Amino acid sequence: MSVICNKCHSTKVSCEAIINPNTNEFIRYTDESLDYGWCEDCNDGQFLVDTEDVKANIDKAFNEYISNFGKEPLFALCHTMCKSDDAPFYDMLFKLSTDIDKDDGDVFFYCNGINGLKSLVEPSSNDFIITEFSELIKS
Repeated sequence: MSVICNKCHSTKVSCEAIINPNTNEFIRYTDESLDYGWCEDCNDGQFLVDTEDVKANIDKAFNEYISNFGKEPLFALCHTMCKSDDAPFYDMLFKLSTDIDKDDGDVFFYCNGINGLKSLVEPSSNDFIITEFSELIKS
């Protein structure tokens, strides 16, 4: 698991968990505890991103899509967050190709295939990060 702060990409984050106070034994994470937590570097509450989980969800959906349709998808919907503020962009459209078409008016970002999409889950120079995968869309 690689949980990072959405804003600064630090791994110095904490979240809520159920702990036995007598033994200090970890029991489980609370509901949605990995969605929001505390970042030591930002010294503030931030949205958290489990990068490995998001990429695994993308891989699973991609393999199911190929199995069901016999071809690669052309688009994906993903939740993104801008690094410069706390305003989320929900269900932004990503094209899984760098080919720009005249009918691409709703495309938020072009990436080179499914690996390009997964790379946007990791910290980069882009001003956004994918925080959650929604679905692949038929080409």
